[in-house]
Formats: sequence, C-alpha cells, structure tokens
Amino acid sequence: MYAVGKKIRVSKERLARAIAISLGITIYIKVHTDHLPALCGCAMAAAAGASAAITWLMNGEQRNIENSIKNVIGCLTGMIDDDKTGCGLRLSIAATAAVEGSLMAQRHLVVPISTGVIGDTIEQTIRNLGQVIHS
Repeated sequence: MYAVGKKIRVSKERLARAIAISLGITIYIKVHTDHLPALCGCAMAAAAGASAAITWLMNGEQRNIENSIKNVIGCLTGMIDDDKTGCGLRLSIAATAAVEGSLMAQRHLVVPISTGVIGDTIEQTIRNLGQVIHS
C-alpha cells in the first residue's frame, strides 16, 4: 500500500488515511477469524485490508473496495493450514493478492457470490470465512 501511494504520489495525509483503513479492516477480519494460525491469519487479514486501502487510494468506489476484499478472501482461503513450512510463501502470495485483488475489483472483476466463502455482502463473506475457520 505504501509503495502504491508513493507510486501514484498521494499526499502524506491520504496515505495515513489509507493505512488507517487497512488497519481497521485487518482488525475487523481478525475478530472473525481468531482461530487461524497467527501468521496465516495475519497474512490474509492484512492482505484484505491492504487491498481495500489500495483500491481507496486509487479512487475506487465503495463497491470496488468491497470487491477487492472479496477477491483476496476468495483467493487465499484455501491456502490456510497449520503447516509452518510454507508460511513465507503464503505471505508473499498474500502481498501479491492484495495488489491483484484491488486491480481486478477496479476493473469490476470479482469472485462470484456463493463461490467458496464469498457471500452477498462483505460482512457475510467475512462471517463465512470465520465459519470455515471455526469448523
């Protein structure tokens, strides 16, 4: 998100707001996915938050922002497990998914509803993710 902000030359204030958006979304997702292994859970939640913030930085509309989160969650949900040997790879993939999820959402591309954990709303998608984690 920081790199995107620098690349498109946003003000420090706008970048600070993007960071706040990212952190807020990350915390919201973590509240619903508290049983995830720490590293995988943080990677997914942070990637979703970063994707939303990137979309906001690039003047995406609310629908685009929500869809960027859905894209990240749809992409990364299947990669969660307790195996620690692949954590570094999953972190790298999560960072890529944040940017790609944002770019896709801005082009009105989103993981279809009822595909895996994707729900009608972003709130339902996050609740669905939490249910998968808790099952």
